[in-house]
Amino acid sequence: MKIFSYLARFAASAEHAEKPPSNCGAFQKAGAAWVIRFVLLVTGLVAPYAGFMYWFDPFNYYHPESHWHNPNLEKGVYHYLAGCLQHAGYSEVIIGSSMSENFRVSSFKSKLGWGNPIKCTSRGPRVGNIAAYIRSAIRDGNAKKIFIGLDQPIFYRDKGMYRDEDIFPFYLYDSNPFNDIRYLLNFNLLKDNLWMLQWYFKNPAAQIYVLDRDRIFSTDLDATQKVHWPYWEKPDNGPGAEMAKSLRVVGSRYGTESKKTNEPVDFIDWERFETFVKEIFEANPNVEFYVSTPCYPVLNWKGFQSYLDQITKGRAMIFQRLLRCKNVKVYDPQSDPKIFCNLAYYWDTVHPSSRVNELILDGIASGEYLVTPSNIDALNERMKSAVLNFDPRPWIEGLDKAK
Repeated sequence: MKIFSYLARFAASAEHAEKPPSNCGAFQKAGAAWVIRFVLLVTGLVAPYAGFMYWFDPFNYYHPESHWHNPNLEKGVYHYLAGCLQHAGYSEVIIGSSMSENFRVSSFKSKLGWGNPIKCTSRGPRVGNIAAYIRSAIRDGNAKKIFIGLDQPIFYRDKGMYRDEDIFPFYLYDSNPFNDIRYLLNFNLLKDNLWMLQWYFKNPAAQIYVLDRDRIFSTDLDATQKVHWPYWEKPDNGPGAEMAKSLRVVGSRYGTESKKTNEPVDFIDWERFETFVKEIFEANPNVEFYVSTPCYPVLNWKGFQSYLDQITKGRAMIFQRLLRCKNVKVYDPQSDPKIFCNLAYYWDTVHPSSRVNELILDGIASGEYLVTPSNIDALNERMKSAVLNFDPRPWIEGLDKAK
């Protein structure tokens, strides 16, 4: 009944709306006072909540180097990386996909002579994610050296511009600091991470959590920082089953003539690639870029064997364009069969262990993997030859013995 009473009073007041009140000035003062009280009330509620969120900082955006809890990087990796790029002290940045997550920050110091690098990797990024990381590193961190594990598929036509576009916090990667308020007032971030508060109050004597920046995002380490054996040695366990299955499929086809397609397949969106080159490399001539191909295992390439000519042609065109940028050095560990044909170095049919990443840095430091205009064809031929001539039988024998 209250709603009807309210509507009746509203209608009655509307009949007299054209008649200004005799005390118009007093009415305006009262209205202004009400607005002020409302603003103070909202401020009184918002400011404490924003302060609480700054302290809580569920994804360590404001405290990327140390905090009282371990951020949930499965849900908040993009928020955490934005915090690293804006608030952590660094001089160089390591950027890439899951193929780069097992790099050791300390190895960039010892092998390449870098000063204080940080690692900024996420799984399955698209070209838009990579560009956002790079822009923030240059704008907010003033980075002068950037390593990029550049996956060719990020430029494929069937890939979108961003990975997880619906949850990617664009507002944390732009140049407007006032947009951070969306992080401080985001109730969903609080709701999804209340478990950390519960843990904190149950463990009041817990030490401040310090992230291991050397090994962060690494997949071949457990909580005790011990290196696991590759999964393929346990063919019935998790990703090892995928590795074993793929290996046996390749083995069943060994010795048969490989089909080759001459279809004019063009995987790469060259307009997107050219935009990336101009806006990232050419627009930042004072930044030194180290661009490296990731090193996928041979089993991954066997799945694309009929398209090797098209793939290597795309690689050549990418290399040639990047080498026109004076501030870019290009490296190609993917052409080294000593790495990508040794399945003991890999976790599954795609992802490398830290051993691969260490070997990549060794080859970069020695200059072995440096790409030049004169060696592009030789690198592609070496890669193709290793893929086509890969003999899976010794590896299958190893699997049989492991049973």
